[in-house]
Amino acid sequence: MNETIPDLSLVRFSLTRLNSLVTANEPEVVSTLKRTSEAIFETGGFIRKLENLGTREIPYKTSAHGQVHKKASYFLLKFDCPPKHLYDLSEGYGRDVDIVRHRVYKVKEPEQFECTIEEETKPPAYRQVIIKKKKSCFLPFIYLFDCPPKHLYDLSEGYGRDVDIVRHRVYKVKEPEQFECTIEEETKPPAYRQVIISTLSIPGL
Repeated sequence: MNETIPDLSLVRFSLTRLNSLVTANEPEVVSTLKRTSEAIFETGGFIRKLENLGTREIPYKTSAHGQVHKKASYFLLKFDCPPKHLYDLSEGYGRDVDIVRHRVYKVKEPEQFECTIEEETKPPAYRQVIIKKKKSCFLPFIYLFDCPPKHLYDLSEGYGRDVDIVRHRVYKVKEPEQFECTIEEETKPPAYRQVIISTLSIPGL
């Protein structure tokens, strides 16, 4: 079952043509190109570019319309036409005695590139590509500081808006335990240390 291609818009194609030089002279080549172009115009299409690629030997002998051809003129046409007319175009070119061989290819639309000049002119720290890299790889820092508790909220809000800070956390530091210095006591002879005296003292004596 043949699938029908909906004629929604014109599609760009490229037609490679080879004209036989055995019997064709310059007026006949011009006439052949005119017939080829008119066939495209009749489908409602139009030609974007017609390029003469020169005359050269064919890579291998080619038989067409009862003749063997060794040399041909190459032409390249870039045109737009409704897809539903491609089959009729190809059939017509195949019957043309001045066309040795033809090929039709759909032209791939060029990729659309977004202009990034505005992004590239920003300072490095503000470019999205740098910000994304910072989010995936960052250096941790620890700050120990004292400040009035009433200002902690404003500090945290400011750090959250800073584009160079990926994440921040503020914790209250627990006060260290206070230890009495016993270096003087520990340097005394054992018999004079308070801990030894307390241990050896006998209650009631």
